[in-house]
Amino acid sequence: MKDESNTALDVDKEKDSAWADDPAWADDPASADDPASADDPASADDLGWVQDPSDKPGEDPSDKPGNAQEYQGPERRRHRVYVTRNTEYHFRDGFCVAVRDRRTGDFLQGHLALHGRIEAGIRFFSNGAMAPNVGEPRCGESLYFASHGRDLVTSPLEGVERPPFKTVRNGRSGAGPERQTWGGARVRASSAFVVLSWDWTARPRPPGRGRNLMLVVPPRAELRHRPLDTQRLLLTPVEPADAPDLWFAVDTSRTHLEKWLPWVPFNTDLDASWRYCEASASDWDHTRALRFAIRERSTRRFLGVVGLESLAHLHQSADLGYWLRADGTHRGYMTEAARATLVWAFKRINAHRIRVAAATDNLASLGVIKRLGFRFEGVAREAERCQGRWLDHALFALLATDSAGLAGT
Repeated sequence: MKDESNTALDVDKEKDSAWADDPAWADDPASADDPASADDPASADDLGWVQDPSDKPGEDPSDKPGNAQEYQGPERRRHRVYVTRNTEYHFRDGFCVAVRDRRTGDFLQGHLALHGRIEAGIRFFSNGAMAPNVGEPRCGESLYFASHGRDLVTSPLEGVERPPFKTVRNGRSGAGPERQTWGGARVRASSAFVVLSWDWTARPRPPGRGRNLMLVVPPRAELRHRPLDTQRLLLTPVEPADAPDLWFAVDTSRTHLEKWLPWVPFNTDLDASWRYCEASASDWDHTRALRFAIRERSTRRFLGVVGLESLAHLHQSADLGYWLRADGTHRGYMTEAARATLVWAFKRINAHRIRVAAATDNLASLGVIKRLGFRFEGVAREAERCQGRWLDHALFALLATDSAGLAGT
């Protein structure tokens, strides 16, 4: 993935003449959008400005009262300008139509973002975490593009703007010239903004490239109001309110759990369980891990935890983790809860690959993994130290395309 924070180029000089970014004809001297024709009365009229005999040589007619061609409201709303420290990304109808260097005012040809769509906005945190946003990118977030087989992440946004009224040509009115270009694009240019109306039927997106190329994590509130449910279970995000029930489940199952889970000896009191639940809520909000409390549907009794750890957003992958209290075993609860979590991961958050590991002598956990349809990938020797002994881990993975993993759902 390419970071353009230091190499991105875009400009802030509105008085410079703008030209279309398509290399197929940008250098054509006959183009109506050629900067050399900016002072030509005929070309000024073509761009939508009213030529006045009193205009001075080199003066932009759009700067004079009454000479600006204004956008109609719906037309102007089709455009966005995303501004970073060095660069402006100009969008029309969701597609990047121009990239401008703010330092020189030049529109850049061949930029990776051109003709692409924003897959997500990404907010990076000081601790190394990142939170994707597949909605409208906001200030402080970086734009993420995945086009032409390459990834691009911009520097953080400093502003999200609409184009100025007077500098954008209304593409649906007037008799200004239009120029056919690569992929069915029709281009107009004013003194500061390129208006490009694209016919994307002429250039279909590559097969297999969906709209969401990252994990899409819903807020905890969504799962609180609409829990994951099965015939016997309810799954809700782990939160501080679960601490008393979690502490009781761990404390009454300590002998059963600590053989396989190295964290159990450190869960020594209610405060430790509260800190774990608080950390789980924070991990969800920062999209690091998504953990569910497992409860019986009929009694709301707390049974254990199942979740997705180590979320890798760009690779759309995560690790499956789970544990169950001692008096809830041998009833199929864990298989039921884990299957619901996997279906949700593949269908709701756009996961592509889920990994899971279990000690090679943990037969109960290996049975759950087998019933879920995971495929064996190898053994990690002495991968974990627990109760003074080294555990070898059997490694498994399940892809969204592995239909066997969704059997019975």
